[in-house]
Amino acid sequence: MNVENTDTHHSIDTNSMDINQTNTIKPSGTNVNNLWNYMEKQINEKAKCGVCGVILSRKNGATTGLRKHLHQ
Repeated sequence: MNVENTDTHHSIDTNSMDINQTNTIKPSGTNVNNLWNYMEKQINEKAKCGVCGVILSRKNGATTGLRKHLHQ
């Protein structure tokens, strides 16, 4: 796994994440999104970054913005 943390900029290779290593809530459905290894669901369609602690908005439950945050 490639993790580089510089303040609020992260570089995480989400393609090689181990989906079996998690302490956070995973979304329901058959396609488990690996980014939940690094994010924690919050109330009001928000998520907390497990790397830097930033609270991010999830419009309509989408995860695109969360994934982009991890790739910064």
